[in-house]
Amino acid sequence: MKESYLLYKEKLTGEYRETFEKIEIYVKARGADEPVMEERLLQITDVLLAAQSEGTPCERVVGKDIEKFCRTFCSDIGVKNKIWRILDSLKLVVIIELIDVFFGFLGLDFSKVGFFQVKSESGILNLVAAFALSIILCEITGFAISSLMFRVKKLNARVFKWIWYGVAAISVAFAFWLVLMEPFGALSVPLWVVGAVCVVFLSAYAILNIDRKKRDTRKKVSMYDDLEAGFAAEMEKIYESKNRRRIKKGRGPLSMAEFVDMQERECEKAYKSKIFYFILPLIICPVAIIFAECESLFDGVMFAVIQFAVQYALMYGFWRLIKNSADMRERWVAAQRKKLNTEENKNNI
Repeated sequence: MKESYLLYKEKLTGEYRETFEKIEIYVKARGADEPVMEERLLQITDVLLAAQSEGTPCERVVGKDIEKFCRTFCSDIGVKNKIWRILDSLKLVVIIELIDVFFGFLGLDFSKVGFFQVKSESGILNLVAAFALSIILCEITGFAISSLMFRVKKLNARVFKWIWYGVAAISVAFAFWLVLMEPFGALSVPLWVVGAVCVVFLSAYAILNIDRKKRDTRKKVSMYDDLEAGFAAEMEKIYESKNRRRIKKGRGPLSMAEFVDMQERECEKAYKSKIFYFILPLIICPVAIIFAECESLFDGVMFAVIQFAVQYALMYGFWRLIKNSADMRERWVAAQRKKLNTEENKNNI
């Protein structure tokens, strides 16, 4: 995944955190699209973290007038960024609609009905109305927040953030109501047309997004990179806990070398458990297929394919969690062995 300011913002405290939250909600309210928002907030997070570590007052970073700083900081965020934010949101809606088209074709018997004859009672007008309403509400709220947040001194940035989230939640809820209740009725549209429109949109989005991705200078990071330091501290706590329990039982203190050996064995067990995540779907899926009572061979085959795909996707996710944890443990073991060897060499000298 791309580097995100969310990995670092929790390290800010006091006035630095308060200043960052004001800038964060202002950037979001101005309508910055995701790459620009992440880039700007990552920049200001780095600057504030450096100021915090050096003890430099926030006023030296943003000046006495934080509103002026925010306006200058976001002066080049305009209509183009807002359009990209709308397209980013619309992409998710289109993907959901494409999945719905896929499942619409899935259960059909094409010996009885032609591919181009299948129609969908599409609530496209309701979907467009719901999406437009959400965009309009968010834009109005963003404009109001960016205009008022520095003028209403009694309310801090977190209050405005919750107002933003509240309006977003209300707009999503009302959008769902429009889609489900279909007050504008439904249009009878050929299913392949809906699918084709979705594919064309996603293809055009991907092509237009190439240049934007090139301009995104954030480096790629693993979601586990920020956990390494915390993991080392957690291992120290586990060692101390095991050591106390061992002493309490009268078995003598637990040496770090013994603890490292124990953790190395845990790594080996974790890596060997991979076969379990491969075999489990082979047991679960046949049982599910037996009890499914599918009406036709086609239904049975499709049900089996979907079951295997879902089960293996879940098992792969679980295995990745186990593997990433084992990888961190293995790196910690290697670091501790190197440290122990260094200490042993010093003692021998």
